[in-house]
Amino acid sequence: MDRLRPAVRELPENVELNEAFGSYSLNFEVEENTIFVKRSIKLQSQRVSLEDYSTLESFYQKRIKADQSTVVLERS
Repeated sequence: MDRLRPAVRELPENVELNEAFGSYSLNFEVEENTIFVKRSIKLQSQRVSLEDYSTLESFYQKRIKADQSTVVLERS
């Protein structure tokens, strides 16, 4: 019996976030029958001013949303 191999139907969009206090990237790639996911986060060791707090909060909200993205597979 042949095993059905799932095929990638949909990949999430790659994400790049760059702010003064850090950067984040999430990249998806398909090669043959393999899905590669590369995730990187770099945070600067510093204090964030009250004026920049909303930017920091937005950065983390976008990062969390990207981390929850899903790959959709279908049987071929």
